[in-house]
Amino acid sequence: MLWRVLHRYQREVDRALISLGITHLQFAILAMGTWLAADGSRLTQSALAAASGIHPMQLSSVLKALEHKLLVTRRTAPSNLRSKIVMLSPQGITTVAEALPLVIAVQRRVFGKSEAALMDILRSIETPDAI
Repeated sequence: MLWRVLHRYQREVDRALISLGITHLQFAILAMGTWLAADGSRLTQSALAAASGIHPMQLSSVLKALEHKLLVTRRTAPSNLRSKIVMLSPQGITTVAEALPLVIAVQRRVFGKSEAALMDILRSIETPDAI
């Protein structure tokens, strides 16, 4: 049941984001990148993978697509040639700002009045001490 609900939510987010030319996963990466770099610190690809829980190879593939769309740039870190620094472009930041209300609307439509309780349950499951 959880799998079906999750995929319904992802499909609906994908539909809502068609006009912006991004997918649910691309939005999630852009939003996470925006949040992680909000304090002005350098965002590495490995830090983004760790924080998002996305497999590094999948993240790299999605970041390549986002680069192609001119929403992010990646460059080699000067201190570690194997590390990539990820930066959202101005267009990427604008895309996140435009996408956020669309995604929130889908969340409210799919989860309705259960959204707050569901978030509490998911946080308790995600917390390592809860397992």
